[in-house]
Amino acid sequence: MKASGNTLTISREEYQQLLQFKEEVVLLKHQLAELRRMIFGAKSERFISTDTNQMTLFDLPEQQTKPQEKEQITYTRNKSDKNKKQPLRLELAPHLPRKEEIIEPENIPGNAKIKYSPFFRPRIGFS
Repeated sequence: MKASGNTLTISREEYQQLLQFKEEVVLLKHQLAELRRMIFGAKSERFISTDTNQMTLFDLPEQQTKPQEKEQITYTRNKSDKNKKQPLRLELAPHLPRKEEIIEPENIPGNAKIKYSPFFRPRIGFS
C-alpha cells in the first residue's frame, strides 16, 4: 500500500478483499433490518416474504375467469303502511282483583301553580 497526497494505491488482492467486505456489510445490514422488522415490527399471522427467489408452498395454476352472464330481475312488492300501529297491551282478565291508587306530588309549596291531573295506576294483587 502506497500513499501520496490524496491518492492511495493498493494491490489487486486488497481491492478484492475490500469489495468482499463491502458486499458482506450490505448483506449484514439487510439481515439486521429484516431481524429488526421481525422483532419490533407489526405482528401478524400472515407473513409476505420480500425475497423474490422464495417459491410459494402451493404453486397453483392461474384460474381462467370467464365473463359472468348478467341477468335482469324485476319484481313488484306491496308497500307497507306508513302508519304502523304499535302493538297494544291486552286487557287484564276481569276476574283479577283491582284497586285504583291516586299518586299525588309531595312537598309542593302552597303558592305554587301546578297543572295537575291525578295519575291513575291500576294495581293487581291480593292484599
